[in-house]
Amino acid sequence: MKQRILTAALIIAVVLPPLIVGGTLIDLLMLFCLVTGAYEITHCLKTPRKNLLMIAMIGVMIALALISPQFLGAGLALTMVVLFAAAIADPKLDLNDITLVFAMLTIFTMAVRSIISIYAQNSWLMMYVILATYLTDTGAYFSGYFFGKHKLIERISPKKTVEGAIGGWLCGMLGAFVFALTMLPELSMGLALFGAATMAIVGQLGDLAFSLIKRNVGIKDFGSFLPGHGGILDRIDSLLFNLLYFTLILAMVV
Repeated sequence: MKQRILTAALIIAVVLPPLIVGGTLIDLLMLFCLVTGAYEITHCLKTPRKNLLMIAMIGVMIALALISPQFLGAGLALTMVVLFAAAIADPKLDLNDITLVFAMLTIFTMAVRSIISIYAQNSWLMMYVILATYLTDTGAYFSGYFFGKHKLIERISPKKTVEGAIGGWLCGMLGAFVFALTMLPELSMGLALFGAATMAIVGQLGDLAFSLIKRNVGIKDFGSFLPGHGGILDRIDSLLFNLLYFTLILAMVV
């Protein structure tokens, strides 16, 4: 636990300034996460084409993150066609390889576009999403550690418990709601509560979704870059889901 807490403190110290300042710093942070995420995903595959897939993922993600929204659908469709064509032509690429790469490429791309959209409205909205995500994660960890008795979904994540999930939801929901009331007066009380309560659930679904990926490819963690936490994807899995979800909320209410 000590190592996990120390690493978490270091992550906060490094990540918090870009999140607050935005601009070039947040761009560099996003680029770092894209490159590292592409590396971690492609290098958990069994194909010998890991480096080629990684380079392709990075290039396509950057292009799709920057193009006009009207061309995004066409860009994703073209990417899917090219990936299938590559798998047909190369026997060392199978359906599982291209399916996972395309799914992750889409999630990463949409998450970057979500961050850009959120910052265009109010940078404190990003902190709202961050708090809903990581207070849930922290609350789930400590609730499960001290009170966990009943397994949540053991076949996907053996250590997660029902008590941890409930504790995480309460921490994420209350923390993000209080923050919204204090720092985001433009959000109605109902919307602030709804967003906090549902993101505390969606984030946990994201965590379980990435745990399912790890089980399917036979790994415990996506990497070892963050001692006590695993890889970058082990830290941002919940956030990726909440970014996509919160952008949907904003689109519905604006």
